[in-house]
Amino acid sequence: MAVGTVLPEGISFDTFRLRLTGLIDAHGYTRREFSRIISLDPTTLSKILTGKRDPDLIYVVRTAQLFNCSVEWLLGLDTNGQKIFDENVPYYRPMMIAELYARAEEDDRKRVEDILRRYIYPDRDKVMKSVFSES
Repeated sequence: MAVGTVLPEGISFDTFRLRLTGLIDAHGYTRREFSRIISLDPTTLSKILTGKRDPDLIYVVRTAQLFNCSVEWLLGLDTNGQKIFDENVPYYRPMMIAELYARAEEDDRKRVEDILRRYIYPDRDKVMKSVFSES
């Protein structure tokens, strides 16, 4: 697709460029490594990242597969075609957190899980006490 082509409402290659740059950086890839992984010429990647060229669909799909995210998310859309990008929430954090968690030792993982449980089930202890005290 040529740069400047009118896209369906909500689709933004600017969002794609921002998210792609963030994903590449968050995963520690160089531009050349990323290009090789998705079989894209490094010069073409450079043009995509600088806005001189729009990405072909195959590279958007390969990027989504590599980073385990949806094409819709990469383009700033959810599955209903609505914008979901929130500029106030750094998009790389969930991936970075998952990667750091995977590297953590077992004791540290347990601490993280305990903290998350407190926020996922804030009333769990009260509920459990009431369930067991009634029996």
